[in-house]
Amino acid sequence: MTALLQSQLLQLRTLRSSYVVAGVMVLFVALIAGFVSADAGAADLDTAKQLREPLAAGAGIMVAVVVAVLSAGRVSGEYRHGTIVQRVLAAPSRRSMVVSALVVHAAYAAAVAAVAFAVGVVIAAAVLAPTAYTNGLTGGALATTAGAVVLAGASFGAMGAALGFIARSQVAAVVTVFAVFFAEKLLAPLLGAGAGYLPYSLLNSLLELDGPLGVPAAAVALTVFTLGTAGVAVVLAGRRDVD
Repeated sequence: MTALLQSQLLQLRTLRSSYVVAGVMVLFVALIAGFVSADAGAADLDTAKQLREPLAAGAGIMVAVVVAVLSAGRVSGEYRHGTIVQRVLAAPSRRSMVVSALVVHAAYAAAVAAVAFAVGVVIAAAVLAPTAYTNGLTGGALATTAGAVVLAGASFGAMGAALGFIARSQVAAVVTVFAVFFAEKLLAPLLGAGAGYLPYSLLNSLLELDGPLGVPAAAVALTVFTLGTAGVAVVLAGRRDVD
């Protein structure tokens, strides 16, 4: 397993897109934090919750979705280019191969989300310091939000990689990441309270963005959903032939 993890990490380190995506995400979150904090006191931006939400959404939802797309594209791209054959031959088991990919992509996503959020918090604090406003990101609230952001990134990073193994097509895997969002909107009226347990709704609840669940329940449900998706990927990758 260690060798497989190192192989996946080597791939991340040697692909320019890993650094480009991380840098762009950090920059976007930094800009969001700066502009939102600079507008503190404007309509709908005068309470701690209102000032905190854009930063949580940027570092939590935006980073999670973008990295999910990256992970899905990378894993499914191995099927497109045929490199999955060499990876399978080098792996002691299909399960270990899939798990190593999910773990590394989850860790990458968590790291990007954590850095983006940290940068955003620092910038927001600096901009708000001379004013009478605060986003409430101190102490326990800071730890809770940071943990939620990291979990959001890790979960979607792992699910994106899992979709790559499930779909085995870059187009299908990437489209699915976005299609799930629209599917949730369409199915929400039919599912009622059950819609709160779908991935994007869970993100809103986890990040306290007016989701239907509490943070602890959303964290558990999102973790279960991620593990379920990972399980499907492990099963399918173990049963399918590669060529």
